Amino acid sequence: MNHSRYNYPKSIDVYSPIPSGVKYYVHHMEYSCISLNAHRLDIYAICLLSEGEMTVETNLFLHTVTGPAVFVIAPGVIRRFLATEKIKKATVIFFHKDFFLENQANIHFLEKFSFFEQSDQHIIELDELQNDRFHHYFRLIEEKVTDNAPHTPDIIRSFIYILLNELHDIAGSRSIAQPPTFNRNEQILQQFKMLLTQYFVDERQLSFYAEKMNITPKYLSAAVKEASGKTAGDWITDMLILESKILLQNKKLSVTQIADKLRFTDPSHFGKFFKTQTKQSPLIYRNQV
Repeated sequence: MNHSRYNYPKSIDVYSPIPSGVKYYVHHMEYSCISLNAHRLDIYAICLLSEGEMTVETNLFLHTVTGPAVFVIAPGVIRRFLATEKIKKATVIFFHKDFFLENQANIHFLEKFSFFEQSDQHIIELDELQNDRFHHYFRLIEEKVTDNAPHTPDIIRSFIYILLNELHDIAGSRSIAQPPTFNRNEQILQQFKMLLTQYFVDERQLSFYAEKMNITPKYLSAAVKEASGKTAGDWITDMLILESKILLQNKKLSVTQIADKLRFTDPSHFGKFFKTQTKQSPLIYRNQV
């Protein structure tokens, strides 16, 4: 099987960058159709953007990546590409967690790489020398994925291990040399959105998030509005709609099941909420994707 090319299906509910049964995969973004709808994958991704620019939304965070840079993302994160026409040269390595950890004694090994989970660390800028080095690593991995030799999986794991540790060193040095420039309100907004992605299904009251952040609901509300121009309630709604769209793309789930997953009291309440925010009923949205 040739792992280095794969035609993306256009329908979001079957979107998958990895053919069935494949544990690691190399993909060239500039050569394929990229889904612009929100989607969630169950794999890790390391993207080397050597040339060009792309805009990606992960959960509620917007990122503009300008090459040379590496963009990383963990499984389970909702992502949406907002602009892809400026991508000139971008290669992505996808891999499953169980594949990478197969020979690892520490099952929590990947958790030490904060750039996968922290939204403000997803983008790691590279200088010319670093870009050349990463391009070399990616080329070696791409050459190896088509090799059916017995030790190919172990070699691929070793290359990924090198990539992760290189990124960790670069990200660590940048965080020391370039401390965050967010003002207080922007820091509160970032923290609020991070908490929101964890708790939004069960917790929709501002007081819950304010307590988590050790500030008053009034202060949280004002800070979020000042930093983003949107109310905290708007952000909660946005997260619910984003998750609703992801669940509606899974046609094995009924609207009733989705309403229950999102803790709505009944399907009609969910339907009214969704239509008010999107101007479409859940079923109409589902039939269009």
